[in-house]
Amino acid sequence: MSDAAARGPRRGFLVNTLWTWAAVVTSLALALIVTPLMIRRLGPEAYGLWVVVFSFTEYYSIVDLGVRSAVVKYVAQHVTLGETDELHRILNTAFAYFGLGGIALLAFTLLIAPVAAGLFNVPPEMRATSVQVLMVTGAGVAATFSFMWLGASLEAIQRFDLSYRIIIGINVARVAVMVAMLLAGFGLFAVVAVALGARLLQCLLIYRAFMRQFPGLRWSRRLVSRSTFRKLFGFSVFTVPSTAGGMLLEHGPGVIVGFALPVEYAGYYSLPRRLLQSVLDLVHRMGSVTTARSAELAARDDRPGLVQLAVQSNRYGLIVFMPATIFLWLFGETVFRVWLTPQVAAISAPLLPVFLLGVVFADASQFNSSSMLYGLARHRVFGFLLLAEGLLSSALVYYFARAGSLWHAALAASVLMIINRGLLTPYLLCLHLQYSLVRYLAEVSIRPLAAGVATGLVMWGLKAAGLPVASLVDLALAGLLTTGVYVLIAGRFCVLAEHRDWIVTLVARRAPGLVPATRAWLGR
Repeated sequence: MSDAAARGPRRGFLVNTLWTWAAVVTSLALALIVTPLMIRRLGPEAYGLWVVVFSFTEYYSIVDLGVRSAVVKYVAQHVTLGETDELHRILNTAFAYFGLGGIALLAFTLLIAPVAAGLFNVPPEMRATSVQVLMVTGAGVAATFSFMWLGASLEAIQRFDLSYRIIIGINVARVAVMVAMLLAGFGLFAVVAVALGARLLQCLLIYRAFMRQFPGLRWSRRLVSRSTFRKLFGFSVFTVPSTAGGMLLEHGPGVIVGFALPVEYAGYYSLPRRLLQSVLDLVHRMGSVTTARSAELAARDDRPGLVQLAVQSNRYGLIVFMPATIFLWLFGETVFRVWLTPQVAAISAPLLPVFLLGVVFADASQFNSSSMLYGLARHRVFGFLLLAEGLLSSALVYYFARAGSLWHAALAASVLMIINRGLLTPYLLCLHLQYSLVRYLAEVSIRPLAAGVATGLVMWGLKAAGLPVASLVDLALAGLLTTGVYVLIAGRFCVLAEHRDWIVTLVARRAPGLVPATRAWLGR
């Protein structure tokens, strides 16, 4: 084991958080560039096919069965305790499991591609392309699966900087090549071939980073054992229902709509969901921090601290997402029309407010409640509820898609999201914390939502007064203005007092001249 690995658990939280957020922001920026180009250059049908194939192959990760999370736990544990022999058993066994799993997924892709591609509702002239695209994309996902344990090991020693530096660099290079090929007139197959090459290169770079952190790792078939398999699966088994449910909810609609309607409608339905998910990732990154912190507080039996963590983490998650909510609620149709095409805007934009309601009242405001259930080891019921939501949501999306109403499909998905993740999930947490659900929901949501209403009225007034939104630059400026107004209001009325004091202290250290303005803004 290297010194770097041994130092891993003490790596700075701020550095790791900044790298994860940098990856999110980079992915969002790149998606904003490549999505309209794909639609305009390839057409809605090819883009819809890409969405369906991507969603279909993402189901491959169910083969993980939660083992990746077990690798993170046990690598971190054995590194911290200096248990080198146990560490080597975990890593060798993980290598065997994920390596064999990747081979099985590749074989599955080659066998299923002609059959599955035939189920996609694509024009006859695109059938051959759909088979090729599925084979190439599936091969890339299989390769990534084989190397999944390496990234988990780097995460375990808290070297997020190594993983995300590679991911960011590869994503930038991938999109640059894709843009060049699209502008040169290449088709969808060339685009997914570039994606495959990027995946393979990323795997090799992650492997090199892993070996530099674990240069003394012993490789031996004798270190692969049934007892270690049982150890990994014993930890991961209770995450399987939530993993399956999460995959149904995230990737199921793209596949289902692609089967029920012409394939371009999978793209229309997925576009607003993918846009919101890109912003929502900023909230989800807080989840791993909340899980670890809640486990620590639970070990100390600090119930008041757990209640405070639940309130502040979910409130800040909602605060982070609210500027995007306000902007997209007021300017969403214009965003789709200017960013993409009027045809896409006519079908996708009406779905946006429906999805926003579900995300605001469930995922953005309560994601950290589910994260705390994991940290408290109280996630078993939540996992089955998430699986039930995924199954029922998939059935309703298929029913309404077959009926030709994407709007009702979106509404059904959002209502189920609010019931399960917006109400039942915080209920489970409050039940464990012995805290009032009504009080908890009020403490989380009232202030951020009130600040959102105030900001929305300001921006609505500016829009009515003729705020320019005719170009992407105009929309970007309107987005920044929306964020600025919300931050001004939320900083004073939504941020907890101790955190406002921390901001004042930080400004005093970095820019003393701004302290009076900061105090006036925060009311301190």
